Formats: sequence, C-alpha cells, structure tokens
Amino acid sequence: STSPPSLSLGMHARGETEQQRLPSSSLSVREQPRHLWSSFAGQPPSTGSHYVMSSFTLEQPREAISGRERQPFQIISTIPIIFVRARNRSGESVPFVVGVNQQPCCQNIITCSIILNFLNVQMSPRREPDHPAPTQATVVAQFRDYHAEKFSGQGDPRIVDEWSQGLEFIFEVMECRERYRVICAQLQLTGDARLWWNAYWSMRPGEKAGCTWEMLKELIREKYYPTYYRAEMERQFLSLQQGTRTVDEYEREFTRLAAFVPDLVRTEAQRAQRFIDGLYPAVRHNI
Repeated sequence: STSPPSLSLGMHARGETEQQRLPSSSLSVREQPRHLWSSFAGQPPSTGSHYVMSSFTLEQPREAISGRERQPFQIISTIPIIFVRARNRSGESVPFVVGVNQQPCCQNIITCSIILNFLNVQMSPRREPDHPAPTQATVVAQFRDYHAEKFSGQGDPRIVDEWSQGLEFIFEVMECRERYRVICAQLQLTGDARLWWNAYWSMRPGEKAGCTWEMLKELIREKYYPTYYRAEMERQFLSLQQGTRTVDEYEREFTRLAAFVPDLVRTEAQRAQRFIDGLYPAVRHNI
C-alpha cells in the first residue's frame, strides 16, 4: 500500500537545527520535541525571536519493490519559508508567515499550500465545546438526591450553623450557582421557619428576587441564633469555673458552651489552655 505524502520541516533558530516529519494529510505531529513544537503551538522560547524554515520538503513515498531494499520517500520539492511570532484573536502567540521564496512551478505551489494550511490550523483559536446551562428543575432534582437536613427553627440554636454548613458543602459539590442556592435552601425550611420566611418577604414585595445565599444565612441566623444569645453564651464560657463540679461535669459544661463560641477555641492549644484555666486550683497545679 502507498502511504500519504509527508512534510519534512527543518528549523534554524538561534543556531540550532531540528528536523521532523509531519504527515501532510492530517497535519499532526509525530514524536515532536517539546522545545521545537512549542514554537509552532504559540510559545516561542524568547520574546522577539524569529525562525527561518530553510528545509520545507514534500516527499512522496515509493512503493515497496520485492527483493530490493525499500526507499520510502522521494523528494518532490523544497521551499524556504520565513515566519515570525504573531498573536491570533484569542491572544495566543502563534507563527505567522512573512515571506515565502518559491520557484514558479506546480509542485512548489502545492507544497506551499500544504505549509500554509498547516500554519492556519495552528493559528485558529481553540474553542471549548458549549454546554447548556442547567435548568432550575434539573438543579432542584439533583439537590434532592443529597437528602439535605430540614430546618424548622426549633431546638438548639447551634443547629442554625450546622444546617447552613451542611447545605454549603452540598452546593460546593454540585457547583451550584448563586440563584439556585437560595431556591434549594428555601425548600428545606419547614414549620415555624417556613412561616416566618414567607411572612418576612410578604412585607417586602419586590425585594425577594435580590436575596442571595449569604443574605439568607444571615437572616436565619439573626432570627434563630440572635446576637444577644451568642453574647450570653460567650459570657458564660469566659466565666466558666470548675467550682464544686467534678472534672467530668466541668468538662461536659465546657464542651457545651465552647460549641457556641468556636472563635475562642480555634486551635487545640487554645481549647486546652482555657480548660485548664477554669479548673479548681488544686487540680490545675497537678497538671
């Protein structure tokens, strides 16, 4: 069988020479050195450098002859070509032909056409395939598959932060857009929390469309985990002493109050120091 013609490229750049063979049918690269191919792909080694292609050669493979050593290629034409670096519409640095020295013959015209087609392929901007944006119904269906916790507004106020953090994790996994986060979070409100949420926006017609995920979290936190309550828990934590409690009883109360003030016990060292400071002096001195 007969192989397709190949394009042999010789490059001279800053005194270095490299030569590789490119199939003219597909214009792809086979075993191309990284530093050579980078100049074709739009990443020349240095700013302002230029390259002289001194051995563009189109070769036609010969058929194998039985009983003889096969000579795989015959030279059809060689054309010198000069190009410098340019930028395409995407801002990518690419090779750009500025001069072609060709002889007035049919084979040279064909060869030049193949070369220019190859360079045009490299200069064309690459586009990522377009993916349609997910619809609201699709996002909601995906969100429900995670079986997120509901929030009713009753029970321990600390549940507010646990609930919002759980939703935050799901949204990050889903790569959920901002406007869909609010829609999905509203679906998880039940009981008193849903009644309050609906009443809140009924008094602010036209403003709900501007509600963001951060706004939703802050509104619910202020309602069900208000500032005065957090301040009271912080005061109790800072004044906590073992007193007449056993060490186990003191440890349980310390853990309960510490959950309300995570900023005060960010590290294990901070937590341990505050725990020790509240112990009965006789116990503290033995640590």
